[in-house]
Amino acid sequence: MQMRSHWFRVVWAVLMLCAAALPASAQGGKAAKLFQELAVSELDPQKVLHIRDCDIDLEDLHITLEEGTIAFLKDDVNGRPTGALFAGEGSVLAIPPNQVERASLARFTKSAVLNERIQWAYLRFYDEQTYAALKAALRSPEPEAAAFVRDWGTLAKNLAQHDALRLTMLELNKEPTRFVHARFTSSRLGVFDAVYDGLAPESILVAQAGHFAGADFEDVWLSFPSRSQRAKGQTERSASAGELAHTNQLQADQNGVHSEVDIEHYALDVQVSPPTDIAATVDLTMLNSERPVSAVLFQLSHRLKVSSVELDGAPVEFLQNPPIPGSVISRSGNDLIAVSFGAPLAPKSKHTVRFKYAGSVMTDTGGGLLYVGDRGTWYPNFGFRNAMFDLRYTVPQGWTLVSTGKRVAREQALHFATEKPVPVAGFNVGRFTESRASSASGSVTISAFEAGHSDAGGSVSPEEMARRSSQSIAFLERHVGPFPYSELSVSEVPGGVSQGWPGLVFLSTQAFTVPKLGAQPRSEFARIVFEDLMLPHEIGHQYWGDNVAWRSYREQWIMEALTNYCALMQLQEAHTEELPDVLEHYRRSLLQPWTPNAPVTLGQRLDSSQSPNGYTLLTYGRGTWLIHMLRCLFRDAEKLHGNTLDPDARFWSALEDLQKRFAGRAIGEDDLQQTFEKALPSSLSRQGSSSLSWFFSDWVNGASLPHFEIKELKMSGATASGTIVRSEAPRDFTAVLPLYAESASGAHTLVAQVFADDAEEPFTVKVPAGTVRVVLDPEHEVLRRD
Repeated sequence: MQMRSHWFRVVWAVLMLCAAALPASAQGGKAAKLFQELAVSELDPQKVLHIRDCDIDLEDLHITLEEGTIAFLKDDVNGRPTGALFAGEGSVLAIPPNQVERASLARFTKSAVLNERIQWAYLRFYDEQTYAALKAALRSPEPEAAAFVRDWGTLAKNLAQHDALRLTMLELNKEPTRFVHARFTSSRLGVFDAVYDGLAPESILVAQAGHFAGADFEDVWLSFPSRSQRAKGQTERSASAGELAHTNQLQADQNGVHSEVDIEHYALDVQVSPPTDIAATVDLTMLNSERPVSAVLFQLSHRLKVSSVELDGAPVEFLQNPPIPGSVISRSGNDLIAVSFGAPLAPKSKHTVRFKYAGSVMTDTGGGLLYVGDRGTWYPNFGFRNAMFDLRYTVPQGWTLVSTGKRVAREQALHFATEKPVPVAGFNVGRFTESRASSASGSVTISAFEAGHSDAGGSVSPEEMARRSSQSIAFLERHVGPFPYSELSVSEVPGGVSQGWPGLVFLSTQAFTVPKLGAQPRSEFARIVFEDLMLPHEIGHQYWGDNVAWRSYREQWIMEALTNYCALMQLQEAHTEELPDVLEHYRRSLLQPWTPNAPVTLGQRLDSSQSPNGYTLLTYGRGTWLIHMLRCLFRDAEKLHGNTLDPDARFWSALEDLQKRFAGRAIGEDDLQQTFEKALPSSLSRQGSSSLSWFFSDWVNGASLPHFEIKELKMSGATASGTIVRSEAPRDFTAVLPLYAESASGAHTLVAQVFADDAEEPFTVKVPAGTVRVVLDPEHEVLRRD
């Protein structure tokens, strides 16, 4: 079950958008006119020609139009059309740069390289190079031009709207970049899309629309940085001693909306009108980048409609536009708001942008609980960027509102303000009973808010929930560091999903209630989740996800896995037997056919028509196991070298180090690896190197769930020898396996950690007196098949 549900984005989501009717206030401006021209562009019967031997080279993506007919669109941007439709013989070639992407492509196409014959292609482009390549391959005009336009015109007109907003933004900002979006059809794979976008953090994208049980998905076959981006990234990593530079592109990668600006401060004035509506005025302080910017793309819930946008007090043009069905943004329920400033903003200049909007963003679920839509952003933003928030709410009497931030005033007009920059802010409204408590350190004020539960068998009081919250904070402060915020509000929300935002936990009703007698009983795993795990998990997100964020969708798993495992370690203190039960549940789920055989680093791409819940299954299942393996790796090394008092000290020190060094920042996979390598016990070094590259290469970026067994075991006095045989894994695969001596009574004693690099790894170990045999991993420290 996914306990945290931020509005995650994948980089490709903004690339394919559909047109919609524009607000009346936006109809007459430059941006609206350009958008409309691009969105309704048709084939030009005067530009239908024969084409032969056209090569469009897009680094790792190569499109060849061998021979056929091409018709250009009627639109004109910078003296050239922005698109064309080709019918004939051609091919598309994409060579993935690594095993992760090759395996991803093979999941959908049964091939590790995309080399596909195509029958037609619809091209949309912005750059001069692509148009020049097409022009150079043109031959004579087609004599049957009218028939070609008649046959293909409707398709071209329908497809024109998909890239209209993207092209509008590129032209308004005069972006010096390449952009090509091609839609192909092939006899083997059907219709699919390929995109090259020089502004995206991962320039190359290949995807296909998919469907499962009535739901639409965008199946992402490939997404990776282009050859030039990879070369630039290597240079940046070298210059920063192993850390990726924190560029605008990497920041934008968290949700796929590229932006040249940053937001330093939000001031929100919100009129809350239960049970459904809000009306808001938002002033955001925006800092421009090092180049002029004329337009910016924001996100806002599709349930909220913008009435006006101002720049430094003057009205500016805006376009509010919905995304295509099936994209991540569509399923998350977000509109895209393009704001055009009319003239370029000076580099590094600071401005105030004011939005006014209103709509029905809440739902009355009964019993004094309102559902504040968690699948749409309720204030304009373009990603999880840290900013200061000043939040003022007006709420009718009888309703209680809780919010991100420290309470400044508590009259009818509520005022909250964040104490430091945070990545996201939220609120909840209901008819609540409140209880307050303090953390053990006295530094955190805890408030718990609960609605009545007359239909439940019993409920957890707000006093008890505040006490449990205090326990979780005490555990995390003891092991990971000071709680990031001075206040924490735990507020009940309807449904089965919980969320952890800065200083605010939305906790599922099911964590507050006990099923009444005769109701369908919960499974044992569900009982553990709702009664023991969910609250510590969401409080853990105050550290992992809020205080320390993830750099890109590929590192999103780190936040969920660290949060979940910290909660499990707290659970282990109170209920020792439940940790192995939860881990076994996750292990079994990974063996099910509906769980994708893919690495956790694919992030939200794991959700597809093949595996609709792939992200949740792998992030919580495999991700939690990966952190468990790191802990056990460190723990066993400490035990073997005599540190039995606190064998988890090195593991906790690594997590504390992450919190100290990356507070208010985003981490990448490199940062996680380097932090654990700094704490690595010397016994786990190989050839003088304290490296965990084997773990991150084979386990984090791999998908194997191997099988191990001991064969040819021989006991000779104080020595045991044998061979560890591995299967269900690639040839180049490394695991560190714990070996235990087993006595006649069945007691186990750890005797060695063995690096197993080969399919058959011989070992010889010393064993204590009374050992009857050596067993492999009886404590289930390694993710493996039975």
